[in-house]
Amino acid sequence: MELSAVAARRQARLAGLLYLVSITARMVVEIAARRRLIVADDAAATAANLLAHPGLFRLGFAADLVAFATFLGFIALVHDLVRPLSAGLARCALLFGTVSVAVHAVTAFLHLAALRVLERPEALGIGADSVPALAHLLLRLRSIGFHNVGLVFLGLYLLAIGILVCRARFLPRALGLLVAAAGAAYLPYVEPEIAAVVVSWVLIPAAIGQFALALWLLLFGLDARRWPERPPLAAA
Repeated sequence: MELSAVAARRQARLAGLLYLVSITARMVVEIAARRRLIVADDAAATAANLLAHPGLFRLGFAADLVAFATFLGFIALVHDLVRPLSAGLARCALLFGTVSVAVHAVTAFLHLAALRVLERPEALGIGADSVPALAHLLLRLRSIGFHNVGLVFLGLYLLAIGILVCRARFLPRALGLLVAAAGAAYLPYVEPEIAAVVVSWVLIPAAIGQFALALWLLLFGLDARRWPERPPLAAA
């Protein structure tokens, strides 16, 4: 069913709200939980931090779930808005976004598993001295999956959405360029060594593009006057 201009604008604003919640939740878990508690290359210090602040680490897991759930809602709502611009590219975006959520969900499991390993070492049947190293390994695998797989698919999603926004008459082309730049910024994560070099530069366009999209949709929705001017549904 075709959305009316009023319904489309309302849906765009809801999508913006969900995306803003998702971004904020991801920031909370990274800044308040992981960066505060996980010490790179120091399994013993990391284990001590997690056991000293288990509630904070569990809060990080809960924030992950909020981020994933709201991002899935965002993906679904935006798909309805951009599908008439290019059905094929919109389907690709939907696939890329869903895969990124699925990968990140697995990494959230590893996040929680590391704490469970430390809290119940007797269930593992291994020496107590090996438990911190195992927990640290789980967190390392979480980081690899999150960054080197999940963020790459998120980048592909944002790149596709940015292209679609550039083609839309009911959203600013400049917004589409910012979103596409955010997506392209994540692609170097496919190669960890390159990502380690450019990470400080990646975060700037990635943050600008995502916040710009979330805030524009939340505050302005879309141009209802131009909504009927969409091109007909394309096959690709």
